[in-house]
Amino acid sequence: MSGDRVLLSAAPSTASTEHEARPGERAARRVGYSVREASALLGRRADALRREIERHAVLEDGQIVARLAGGIAAYRRKEGGRWLVSIPAQLGA
Repeated sequence: MSGDRVLLSAAPSTASTEHEARPGERAARRVGYSVREASALLGRRADALRREIERHAVLEDGQIVARLAGGIAAYRRKEGGRWLVSIPAQLGA
């Protein structure tokens, strides 16, 4: 892992895979979140976010995608059928 440390937390909404930033270096931003993690970041209930994602889901280029307000997008994973939620940096993710 070339010296990078993984930050872990007991709470799923605060779990992070970012490495600690060294002086003069920015930490990498996560690319995607589970529905539970995304709902915590957005201040919503997980079941409500999941229902909204499923209502907006469409097939795009062979992949199921849900595009929500504010640039939020959710992608259906092929393995296990779970959603990967992408939140723009402007929304605090």
